[in-house]
Amino acid sequence: MKTQEKISNFETFTKVFAKVSFEDAENRVSEADCSTREIKGLTSDIMGFVSEDSNVELMNRIAAKVESWSRDKTLLWRNSLVEYGRTNDDIVAIYCKRKEGASEIIVVADQSGGEAGLRHNDFCFELFDKYRDIGDFMVLDRGEFDGMKSYYKEFVKIYQRG
Repeated sequence: MKTQEKISNFETFTKVFAKVSFEDAENRVSEADCSTREIKGLTSDIMGFVSEDSNVELMNRIAAKVESWSRDKTLLWRNSLVEYGRTNDDIVAIYCKRKEGASEIIVVADQSGGEAGLRHNDFCFELFDKYRDIGDFMVLDRGEFDGMKSYYKEFVKIYQRG
């Protein structure tokens, strides 16, 4: 009886662990600046772990999440923004949010004025012209952003320097 009970407890543990692993990975992907390939690799790894456990409910949740990523129209310009942040050393962070069907972007740089500020604004205007779901954007310096941080609580960080 003890052996059967241990097996049952272990099966319950692995199902809970798989669910927690998926939820943790989902949160980390939301906060990280992963490429599409990295996201697919992470999803594949999680699916492999979950399928070994035969957790059909969790596999369906993962499949639904991956499907939602493939329908996400913001993924292209988000990837462009993340890549832009990676290639510009003066960008501290990039945030975005959806509001009433349109996306808003905040680029936080070491300085928002001068030539660098103009370059960042030009890049954002290019994205704004190319992708219709971008409704607004701002380029702020670190001090401006820190001073108004309470207004941006709904924004999600998609890029962080360092």
